[in-house]
Amino acid sequence: MKTLEKIFGKVAIPLMTPFTQTYAVDYKRACQLAERLIEKKYCDALIVAGTNGEFHALDHSERIQLFKEIKNAVGDGFRLIAGTGATTTAETIQLTKEAEALGYQAAMVLPPYYGIPTQDELIEHFASLADATSLPIVLYNIPIFTNVNIEPATAVKLAEIGNIVGIKEEAALMPIQTSDIMMKLPKEVDFSVYCGDDVMVLSVLAQGGSGSVSGGAHIVGDLLMSMVEKFFNGQVREATELHHKIFKFARTLGIGHRINPIPMTKMSLALTGFEIGPPRKPFLPPVKDEIEAMKSVLIEIGKL
Repeated sequence: MKTLEKIFGKVAIPLMTPFTQTYAVDYKRACQLAERLIEKKYCDALIVAGTNGEFHALDHSERIQLFKEIKNAVGDGFRLIAGTGATTTAETIQLTKEAEALGYQAAMVLPPYYGIPTQDELIEHFASLADATSLPIVLYNIPIFTNVNIEPATAVKLAEIGNIVGIKEEAALMPIQTSDIMMKLPKEVDFSVYCGDDVMVLSVLAQGGSGSVSGGAHIVGDLLMSMVEKFFNGQVREATELHHKIFKFARTLGIGHRINPIPMTKMSLALTGFEIGPPRKPFLPPVKDEIEAMKSVLIEIGKL
């Protein structure tokens, strides 16, 4: 088994960050959410301060405190990955070193956003990070938010660095990029591809992917875990039936022309019995029509 598969397992959840009604980080509720997902067996690993954790809305000290609180709550008995992406190489290294000191098992790192680095600059960025830490590094390719794609040739070149062990691909934008990566990888290289888009998990698995990193798994983690397991067991028809349920839910997260799924995911979690407060502004909570649409889907897939 590859290094990343030992850390992520079949499904890893980027933990949502709860906020109070005054938009302060609710660390106690975050720990309760982590414990809930572990108890329900909705995932094999948790990612703290990832995109679904609204890392972009947290300041540096809040991210570090969130790392600490979740680690203290979960202890050493469950796999934890730190989201340490930042706009500069220096801050990315600093966050990753903090996570390493706290005992996290890996770091998941997106490209520096807004600045739109070149492919050579991406290689320099990730190589510098890998040199500064002994943690396994997982690339996080999400061009819809960073406006830069980690090209397959870049991913393969970075895979030659010993502690860069895989990539999370937002596959709906580049549906066959997983194949481009897998076909270029030397067989001896320890590198895995995980799907970061809930509507594309089966497609990525069929191209050689290893599993899913899913924000939607806060609600449908049991379905997703079962789907991945059934696919690898050769039960493709049964996996496809589960995919159709997950697909309906995931598509509804983007209702109302939403690009970012966080407001709808938080609302869905509340509808299924676990309130974690609003998203931080500028994101707004869902309106009545969006809530009703999600209720209908949750009932249809057996979650309400």
